[in-house]
Amino acid sequence: RAVTKKLDPMTLPAPLLAVSFLALIIASEKRYASGQLTEPGQSCNGRREGTTVEIRGKSAVWVCRSGKWIPFQPISPGQVEFLAGSSCKQIRDDPSSTCSSPRSGAYWVDATRCNGSAQNMQVYCDMEMDGGGWSLVWKHSYREVGPIIDAMRYYSSHFRACTDLETGWCNVPDKARFNPSEMAIAAYHNKILIYAYKGLYNANLDYNWSGGILMDPVKLLDDCRSNRDVFPEPINEYNLGGLAFDKHHPYRYHSNCDTLTKGYEECRWRDCRLNGRPYSDTQMTYAIYVR
Repeated sequence: RAVTKKLDPMTLPAPLLAVSFLALIIASEKRYASGQLTEPGQSCNGRREGTTVEIRGKSAVWVCRSGKWIPFQPISPGQVEFLAGSSCKQIRDDPSSTCSSPRSGAYWVDATRCNGSAQNMQVYCDMEMDGGGWSLVWKHSYREVGPIIDAMRYYSSHFRACTDLETGWCNVPDKARFNPSEMAIAAYHNKILIYAYKGLYNANLDYNWSGGILMDPVKLLDDCRSNRDVFPEPINEYNLGGLAFDKHHPYRYHSNCDTLTKGYEECRWRDCRLNGRPYSDTQMTYAIYVR
């Protein structure tokens, strides 16, 4: 079926037509038109003059001009809501993409929840790390986001859109909806990746603190001055489960810190020694991705 939106192009200055058509696609209410479009030049009803149409399964937008449907704007999967992908990996691999190498950024995904309910959302996709295709499902900037609350834990059922790497926090519950086989934990300083490790997807990620444990961890990048090549692991003490991580004692899950410690005390980069200092007390954003 085709999705149509109404626009009168004669009322707009020519330089604004392209922007206006794309804005209309994103902002307008969806309506469905009968019939199939297969070839340029196919006739359209004059009453649809200025209407845009997208054929499901095709990454192209057509516009009705002078009684004919003509190609208007090719669009890659994930760039608009009605062309949502199922995950960042699917968007990366989609053969109809107009970009041979999609850039990192926010994309629309049609991530149906495991209970069957649909939920279109925008998700930040890392298209560079380890070949790309990573969907951001959790991030936290610790002392910069205010008081700690339970909704911030990565196994929380609270939804807060993960659309960028700016300072803040986010969480996408029901992470299994992306049908992942891998997960990655990454640490950023002012959006610059400092270290990242991946492992097999941990099915507990939606349920308790142990979901943050990387299974069969593999280093992707590690620019730390200390504890280099030591993979991060979640801390399960001082009520920090689902929030804090350690980068010093593998498989202990306590007694050290690279994010927060007892009483939510500051300890960002303590294990990593970013910039060579044991307590850098500087910007940090932790992130969890799935693929």
